[in-house]
Amino acid sequence: MSRDYIVFYIQVWEVTGKRIAVCRNAAWRARFVPAGSQNTTGSMVVLAGVFMAMTFIVFVMYGALASLARDYVISRPVGLLWMRRIFAGTFCVLGLRLAFGDKH
Repeated sequence: MSRDYIVFYIQVWEVTGKRIAVCRNAAWRARFVPAGSQNTTGSMVVLAGVFMAMTFIVFVMYGALASLARDYVISRPVGLLWMRRIFAGTFCVLGLRLAFGDKH
């Protein structure tokens, strides 16, 4: 296993790992709560709500863009044909790598 592959795997896991994201989010939010605040829990809850709302808005935008991209691709038969060919070629290459790869 190469070093670049390990670094890439760690980065992907960090981005998608929910436990790390929750801990990092909580640590990030604590920076915005004043040190002498009387209601630190309330401030953290408000900041968590803002973060959740922002995340929801981003996911809604991702969904809207994905819908637009889907409509764009489906409306063009030639593009759809090439996309199918690319996916088929990718699966063939991955299958060959799996078949002829090192067996540890």
